Amino acid sequence: LTLALGASTMDNGFLQIVARLRGRGAGDQAGSMARQIREDDRLCVPIAAAGALPLLVALLQSNDKVTQAHAADALSALAKDDAIRQSIVEARAVPALVGLLRFGISVGKSNAARALAWLSEDASHRALIVAEGALAPLVDLLRSGTQRDKTNAAYAIGWLAQYAPTRALILSELALAPLVKMLRSNMDGGKSYAAFALAWLSEDLSARTLIVETGVMPPLVALLRTGTDDGKSNATLTISRLAQDAPTRTLIVKEGALTLLAKMLRTGNEDDKMNATRAMLWIAHDEPHRARILDADALPSLIALLSPSRASDLGAGKNVCGILEHLFVDARLRELVGQHGAAGTLAAAAYSRGCAWASEARTLLLVLCPTQEDSGRALMTMHLKCAELSAERDAAASSLESFASLAGPVAAGHDVK
Repeated sequence: LTLALGASTMDNGFLQIVARLRGRGAGDQAGSMARQIREDDRLCVPIAAAGALPLLVALLQSNDKVTQAHAADALSALAKDDAIRQSIVEARAVPALVGLLRFGISVGKSNAARALAWLSEDASHRALIVAEGALAPLVDLLRSGTQRDKTNAAYAIGWLAQYAPTRALILSELALAPLVKMLRSNMDGGKSYAAFALAWLSEDLSARTLIVETGVMPPLVALLRTGTDDGKSNATLTISRLAQDAPTRTLIVKEGALTLLAKMLRTGNEDDKMNATRAMLWIAHDEPHRARILDADALPSLIALLSPSRASDLGAGKNVCGILEHLFVDARLRELVGQHGAAGTLAAAAYSRGCAWASEARTLLLVLCPTQEDSGRALMTMHLKCAELSAERDAAASSLESFASLAGPVAAGHDVK
């Protein structure tokens, strides 16, 4: 496809391309269209506007199984564009895709599963997909398909599981065992999508109990240790939800997940940090596990997340405040947290305009620094840090003079000069 011509010529070109879906070789044309869209996703909208969707849906019901598979492949490529999904649904693609999922050849079933996965990214389509009977053939594919089949089926189930009424239906189709089996496989993409599906199923208490009983924790922690970036992210999300239940928290700690969660605080994206801190917050509810959080070398990263400059990590910052609240119950742990410089960071958050966890930070600061002298030291440390970050040495000196009477002697490790 060449897009170097004028707009009118381009429109005619797309109309000619779509017209080939009506004649002999329509299946091959659909397959070619899928490849071209994957090479350049800007083609999605003009191809859909040229009338491709109803023709592709008709090809899904062709007597030729290969043509069906090519049509599903093209719809899968188009459905990746969220601007087109509603039009695909309105073209009655969902019943045809579910039919292909039941009766197509292997590659057709896999392409249909992938197309349904993209469509189910939109919450408004999930109920329809489930109502059309997609779950049973998706679980069959998950159980007995090729590696690609299983990966696509797990991805679709993960999105459908975000529709709360679907979770019980997924469990009734006996999806847990094949999902956990995928976690133990050598399929990187499959393991990641299996964890993704299990994370959303874990939203329900009854499902969490069943998931843990399948022996999910060792392969889940193994994914957190050696998986792809996406795999680690999905494992972190799943663990953060399973950790809501006290018996499971013991399993999480026993499998060595805390050290890996601490690593996610350093290397993960914002969602990873939020989910890792959420898992730690649940774990910190249990007194026997609190010291293990410090043993996992999580404290420096947790304190860093309290900085008011980390406003984008809103969920993580709030979670860290909750973790410290639990740790501060133990005087020994409270002292260890203080030795890691938490007071200055808490003070910076407590007195920073607009910091979303300022109130929690002030409460924690009062616990960590109960005396006026302690509070003064914390404030002085805060101002020193702020000045050092902006390289304003004069401001640092001014801060010391302003707080000298309140803070007392200069805190160890800080030199006025």
